[in-house]
Amino acid sequence: MPYIPVPYLIQEHFEKLQAAGVNGIMLSWTLGGYPGGNLELLNASPEEIANYKYHPQLAEEVCRAQKQFSEAFREYPFSSTVAYNCPANYGPMNVLHLQPTGYLSTMVGFPHDDIDGWRGAYSAETLEKQFRILSEKWQIGLDILDAASGMVKENEKAEFDELYTMAKASYCHLRSTYLQTAFTRLRNAGTGKAEMLKYANEELSLARELHDIVLKDSRIGFEASNHYYYTVNDLREKIINCEYVIEALS
Repeated sequence: MPYIPVPYLIQEHFEKLQAAGVNGIMLSWTLGGYPGGNLELLNASPEEIANYKYHPQLAEEVCRAQKQFSEAFREYPFSSTVAYNCPANYGPMNVLHLQPTGYLSTMVGFPHDDIDGWRGAYSAETLEKQFRILSEKWQIGLDILDAASGMVKENEKAEFDELYTMAKASYCHLRSTYLQTAFTRLRNAGTGKAEMLKYANEELSLARELHDIVLKDSRIGFEASNHYYYTVNDLREKIINCEYVIEALS
């Protein structure tokens, strides 16, 4: 993702850095990385930015959605292992497997189906639960933006569409991580075929959604040091993969 629209968390982080006496920040972890849509927070609050971009009623709804995204993201089960190894960086691109592959996830490689390599200090159940809670709370923010879309004026459309794209693509990654964890945990336990089928169907829907988003915004899926983590063709492969898994489980 070029950036994640959680400005209230970032504002909180900036305030704590300032209180700690930090007087400078590195704009990007990776040289050539995208500075992102949160850069404006260095000079303005989320409310000031929203009021600059949108008329007052829309600005209020945008801030309400961004507060919801920020609160949702607090549920992220952070550890370095989870951040680097779990499917969150690849989202719907990572394929489902009906049988264990034996492949291990790596820091800058594919997650595969290595749930024990994804979870760090968390149990598989906790990892699944946290990404479920996160994605459910995130969906509330998307619902707010959906409801507000009817009040967007023509001169606000580009900014609003950018925000919605980042929010929706982020949801695809986060929700897919929950689904993949749930699917793989049940597969490893040898139970819950009906539940696995449900997860595979939703995963198919997310792969299709992200595919259409990536066609419109080529920044998504790109990371400066590793280039493209996925392209539209990878997502097409995932769609075929899901259809195969659904047929096998039906």
